[in-house]
This record gives sequence, C-alpha cells and structure tokens, in this order.
Amino acid sequence: VREEVGMGAIRLSLGRHTTEDEVDQAARLLIETVKEK
Repeated sequence: VREEVGMGAIRLSLGRHTTEDEVDQAARLLIETVKEK
C-alpha cells in the first residue's frame, strides 16, 4: 500500500467486551473530526 493511502486509513477494532455505547461514542467522535477537516 502506498504511504499516502496508508496514512489516510483508519482502523477500528472491536472486541467481545466492546459496548454499543463505546461504538456510538467512537462513531460520533470520528464524524466530528472528519467534519472539522
């Protein structure tokens, strides 16, 4: 993978102990951050 492609990627990992609230919070923060750019 070219560096510029890799540097533009986001990797999220979920585990069996990840709660729905944590997923919702991560999604909200990601959306807010992208909108700021």
